Amino acid sequence: MRSRFLKTVCPAILILLATPSAAEPPAPEFPQALTRPLTAKYREAYLSQLLTQLRRQGHEGRYIDQGVLDEIEQNNYAQRRLSLFQQELRRDKNGDGVITIKEIKAGLPNNVTRMRGAESEDDVRRRVDAEVQKILTADANGDKKISLAEAHAFAGEKAKLSTRRRSTGLEGLLALDPNKDGKLTAEELLEIGKETFSHFDENGDAILDDEEMVAARDAINASSRAAIAARANPKQALHCKPPEAGRSEDVILISGYEGDAISSVSVAGMDRTTTTGKMIIEPGKKPLYIFATTFDPFIWRVEGDVKRVAKFVVVAQRANSGVGVVGVPKEKITFLPSGACFKYFSKPASGAALQAKAILETLVKRPVAKLIASYAISSIGAPSGVMPDKKRSAGPGVVFVKGPTRFLVEQDGTVTNLTEKTEKEQPAQAKADANTVAMFNRFSPGGVVEIDKKTVIASRPAEPYDVLPQQAGLIQLMEEDKIERLSDGTYYIKKPIARFPAGLAGGHSVKFMLAKDVPMPAGSPSHSCVISEETGKQLAGSSLLCR
Repeated sequence: MRSRFLKTVCPAILILLATPSAAEPPAPEFPQALTRPLTAKYREAYLSQLLTQLRRQGHEGRYIDQGVLDEIEQNNYAQRRLSLFQQELRRDKNGDGVITIKEIKAGLPNNVTRMRGAESEDDVRRRVDAEVQKILTADANGDKKISLAEAHAFAGEKAKLSTRRRSTGLEGLLALDPNKDGKLTAEELLEIGKETFSHFDENGDAILDDEEMVAARDAINASSRAAIAARANPKQALHCKPPEAGRSEDVILISGYEGDAISSVSVAGMDRTTTTGKMIIEPGKKPLYIFATTFDPFIWRVEGDVKRVAKFVVVAQRANSGVGVVGVPKEKITFLPSGACFKYFSKPASGAALQAKAILETLVKRPVAKLIASYAISSIGAPSGVMPDKKRSAGPGVVFVKGPTRFLVEQDGTVTNLTEKTEKEQPAQAKADANTVAMFNRFSPGGVVEIDKKTVIASRPAEPYDVLPQQAGLIQLMEEDKIERLSDGTYYIKKPIARFPAGLAGGHSVKFMLAKDVPMPAGSPSHSCVISEETGKQLAGSSLLCR
């Protein structure tokens, strides 16, 4: 029998402990303040952990009230103000008490000052200038400098506006105040703790056995999911409005960074790389709710028992990215805005994965039945999550189009005309050099997958690449005899080309030399360098590779 205390003076907890109805079988969700100590097997250990924080931080260890929380928040505010002021002080490189624009720029992190993806140096300069202007909001008198007095005042104001309240757990405890007199005493918390433990201790022996611990862990997980979801990035969550899952639907959450193959069709424009991967729906009776997210622009090629798919929700995390689906009826697909909901993750046993799972479960009002993750997506079985062996094997190579003719550049360096192939036809030697082909195979082991744009349902227009992205595009241009790789690795543009291949950034970066009288190609060379054969000067791209 439940205690008179809980029935009369703790109605909020009584509601939480109420027996679930037959229509709602899941266990009730308990506040995290009560479930966190449930890892303790013994009642006395649970109660000790529950009371410890109140004893340590409460008034003389007897009770907590709003005054205790306010005092803690004041201390947190002082620490935040000090941290922000120290952050400004570190910008003052010469210690003269004045922070100049030159000093601000010198202290900017690499993720601000270095090029990302397909950016140009102008993009970096604009981002640096924007960051400088953001920091100069501390300049109260508008002289383009920040004095120590201005820095101190700014730190104080910014600390006040900060919404990052340090979680102490005491807020959750005070919310349990049974008689609503504004304070929670140790005695009240002890009674609540006893009643909470007894809810899981069905045989009343003050010890949680294995079966009882299962119910306790369910309660811990439920409260943790709610707490994690509450900490979601508000900007991401604002635009995250997936459809709710049906009661009979298994929710499958799939995430990755990119595909291991280049798509012949772009869903993000000619200057962005679109990759692709395959999802094979395995036979089964239960309908599937699939939520698929990647970081880069991506096309999902869905095969198998597609009739099982009840809902297919897709999103790409990189800003202004597109995403597409092949093989699923349009009415079953939901596109969410770029960057919505949560960060991508590539490891299922990671904090980002667990947070995404908690957020999605809250949004679709169903548990996630399977969580699947991979950095480079090749082929995924759903709902099992089974992936093929990712060892690189002799794949199909690179397929590209030259006028009305389709060619296959195989990994052994031969070229086959796919449009007019006959028994008498002999493979020709590829014009692409072995180093470029090897780099392509390393970066894109899945090769180039030809996709008919008419079959793609996408968040942005699907259009075939005129020049393939990354090393696939370099191979295409070499086979068209428009560029060649010189002995030092420079790619010599000897004939006009439509545009630079997209995605020549980071490890894909190369050095171009533009022949005399050849016009500058359209598009962006990204991190790659472009030098004029006529003048020897840099024309575009990163100056690092031009040295």
